[in-house]
Amino acid sequence: MNIFLLIDLGLFVGLYAIYYILRLRRQPPARRLIKTLFFAYAALLLLLTVSPMQMIAAGRVSVSLHDINRAAFQYNLDREIIGNILLFLPLGFLLPLAYPKLKDWTILIAILTSIAIELLQQSIGRVSDTTDVINNSLGSIIGFYLALPLVYWLSRGKRRLKRGDHETTD
Repeated sequence: MNIFLLIDLGLFVGLYAIYYILRLRRQPPARRLIKTLFFAYAALLLLLTVSPMQMIAAGRVSVSLHDINRAAFQYNLDREIIGNILLFLPLGFLLPLAYPKLKDWTILIAILTSIAIELLQQSIGRVSDTTDVINNSLGSIIGFYLALPLVYWLSRGKRRLKRGDHETTD
């Protein structure tokens, strides 16, 4: 097993333990589950995208900055596009559920996260491409719009409980 993988895993488990002890243990079980899923997804996303291990994907290893813009178009373009969309779909879905106050900022946060990951990939010698930002953003937007009905339903139920309405009149 790669030493960087063990270090990353240990770091994420330690951070989650601290977060759980300080903030999460006082929250309802459903909220804990959503935030735990979000934290696990974020850890996996960082591990897959900016971990300093060499990744061999579609027959290529890290390339020079000169090759960055054409790298995405050389090998398995469809697989790469779908992979980038699916990789960021959970961010758009889980972020507004885990942190409802950030709902209006979800898409911007996802775009900035994607840009930050691509810049970090360049700095560690990994393959980076501007089309990844577009595909990652598209995945987040799809995830966000899939989550909206659930976010709306959850916030509506919370408002009813605050008002004291226990029965629906719909």
